[in-house]
Amino acid sequence: MSRMEKLPNLVDVYQPAKKLGTRQLPLVVDSNLTLVMDIKNSNIISDSQTLSNKELNEYMTKLGVLSPEQLKASLQISKTALLEVLNQSVPCVGCRRSVEGLYYQLLSFGHPTLDPIVVRGDGTITLRPEKHSYNVLANIFHDHAQRLKTLIDTQPKRNKKSVRCLLHSLDWQRIRPVTPVWRDIWNCMKSDCRKDICIIESACLYATLENYLRQHRFCGECRIKVVKAYTLLVEEADPSKEKGYVPALYSGIKRCLQDKHIHLNPKTEYITKLINRAEPELLGSRRERHAKTLEIAQEEVLTCLGICMYERLNRLYMRVREEERTCQLFAAVAVHTLHRSFETVVEKARGVSQLELLYEEFAREEQAKQKHKEAKKSRRKRRKGKALCEKARCEFAPDCLCPAPGKPDGVCECCSDDSDSREDALLDQSRCSSDLWADDCDSKELCKCDTVPDNPKDPDCDYSANNNCCESASLDSSLSSSPEDSGLACSDICCQPADFGSQCRLTCGAGLSLQEMLEGPSEDDEDCYITAEEVREFKSKSRQIYEKRRELRETLQKRFAQFCHNGPLIVPRLLVQTKYASN
Repeated sequence: MSRMEKLPNLVDVYQPAKKLGTRQLPLVVDSNLTLVMDIKNSNIISDSQTLSNKELNEYMTKLGVLSPEQLKASLQISKTALLEVLNQSVPCVGCRRSVEGLYYQLLSFGHPTLDPIVVRGDGTITLRPEKHSYNVLANIFHDHAQRLKTLIDTQPKRNKKSVRCLLHSLDWQRIRPVTPVWRDIWNCMKSDCRKDICIIESACLYATLENYLRQHRFCGECRIKVVKAYTLLVEEADPSKEKGYVPALYSGIKRCLQDKHIHLNPKTEYITKLINRAEPELLGSRRERHAKTLEIAQEEVLTCLGICMYERLNRLYMRVREEERTCQLFAAVAVHTLHRSFETVVEKARGVSQLELLYEEFAREEQAKQKHKEAKKSRRKRRKGKALCEKARCEFAPDCLCPAPGKPDGVCECCSDDSDSREDALLDQSRCSSDLWADDCDSKELCKCDTVPDNPKDPDCDYSANNNCCESASLDSSLSSSPEDSGLACSDICCQPADFGSQCRLTCGAGLSLQEMLEGPSEDDEDCYITAEEVREFKSKSRQIYEKRRELRETLQKRFAQFCHNGPLIVPRLLVQTKYASN
């Protein structure tokens, strides 16, 4: 921990008969000492923040939908709910056990350690009724999840692979921080706490002394001298009678022979001097030591006292940090769980949770997108199937197996199941004329025009072999050529300028055709659709075009038969002049 971080204060020695104050808890140092730790400055719960009006109004609205009984029930959680969130949030098993231990301690003694959080006698965790106003709840619940996350992320860890924090690892128990660390905890204690922390039990001092003699391998004679110096300190009523004894070395030490403990001087200067004497040993010195005189033996006992004092202060430092962390975790997890319970009750009172509303909105958007994709896929499939099906154009296909001469529209019965198929058939029929459709007709390769039934060897209805309906040559030269080398005179409807795309649209009517409307790109189907009126108009024009083209084909067939039987016809000059004038 950084030296700049302030530790909680140790304000008193714990007495079971004395009631603790707000945000205070008993801190067990060892079996003989328990102090009172104050955590008011440890940022356990923030209930006095400055929040915006929006946040305050939000909680005011939420409290407005709850009755007093519902509000009271929403701010109560069980131990099971607390431990569930604790196990999900806190990875360190030591921290989880410490929080559970603190829960049982608050349950048994009812200390106001985490005020306004209270653990009641029935085991439920709640907030004091005085804190049920909207502004206090807004402060307590503000950024509760981020506070818990930050607390866990900043927790000191032993290493990257271990989930245990440093405070609950064996390394922390063995570690000995640099010597100035003990000053941090010493400065946090009141005078009464310092007096009690300076009481050293004789058994504790003797255990430290035995370990010290063993580590430095004192010889038998030196060992006897050191044990004698220890006895003079804790057992002899008048040690000054002993030869070689120096009373000044034990000055500042008060002995309690009946209780078998000693009281060190609680002044900071004396404790600093005592710990500095033990500093080489604390830093790991293992040099061979001797105690040939009683004075040197007394100094070795003082070194052991310095070790005892430092270890006690170091143990107190670790306990303070561990308990502070436990209180912070308990409060953060409890606030997080209480907020979850509160929001659940508010959502039930409103009827539908905000999360469900958001989910429904996403579901509607996804359903609309899926429906849009399926509609596009269905139209694409239908267009592709109709483009490949020659039955829709059976009157003009010589290999149709199901002709329907009785149909007025010229559509076979197998392709007239629905109106869409009928419309597509009429559309394809209207496009099967001359090479005027060369650039715009999608079904040019699949669409075969009708031929003369009586003469299958005659050329088809393309009217010309080189995709040019009307060239600049005169009509007389075209009529005078042989049947094998030249085309026939085409009708007036195809003798137009060679803008095939525009002619296609002019033939089918003004604007886009129905097929172009279906195949054209669209960002939104709701903004691009074909009305029923447009469909009816297209049907009417398609039938008219079909009838006109059939008449033209019949006329062409008759003229071709006359040409083959009688030879070239004499075209009246008036007809030629009119044709040239139109071009």
